[in-house]
Amino acid sequence: MNSVCRILSQSMLWGALSLPAAAQQPRGLDYFEPVSADHYIARTSSGSIFIDSNRLTLSPGDSSPAMIEWTDARGDLQAMAPTGGVTNYILGQDPASWRIGVPHFQRVRSRNLYQGITAEYYFAGGRLEFDLIIAAGANTASPKLRFSGVDSRTITQDGSLLIRAGQQEYGFHRPEAYQIAPECV
Repeated sequence: MNSVCRILSQSMLWGALSLPAAAQQPRGLDYFEPVSADHYIARTSSGSIFIDSNRLTLSPGDSSPAMIEWTDARGDLQAMAPTGGVTNYILGQDPASWRIGVPHFQRVRSRNLYQGITAEYYFAGGRLEFDLIIAAGANTASPKLRFSGVDSRTITQDGSLLIRAGQQEYGFHRPEAYQIAPECV
């Protein structure tokens, strides 16, 4: 039996750490929408988050973007859990350039980011979070993150990672590991 375990859960605060979660991500903005087949965006009160197969780009409205990249990785993006909501982009006079009925999704999955390892992105409690779903036998040493556009990185006393990019601070809560299937031992 090829069991699948959800091993690592990582919560990322978007914006200043001192803000309450509700101020960072108002209700109703916790969705992703496709830009293309291999690119998704989430618009937040703090800016935009772009997701492609191996990277997140955090783009606050008033400063340079920070990029978080899974090194030596390439996954297949898949939208999951449609919300039922849509966005219509009616820009300009030419209807051929309009984007009508762009669907909203609760989750985006980068399948096989590494062999046997999938990343799944979602919002919870006003924060962007991601899980690494690791199949039995996968090499857990493979996932590695690289940061670009970041001025500093600090590990806090509780084991969280704090990065600063320009005037923005982003916090990654200490990872949590857990199993979702009893066969995953």
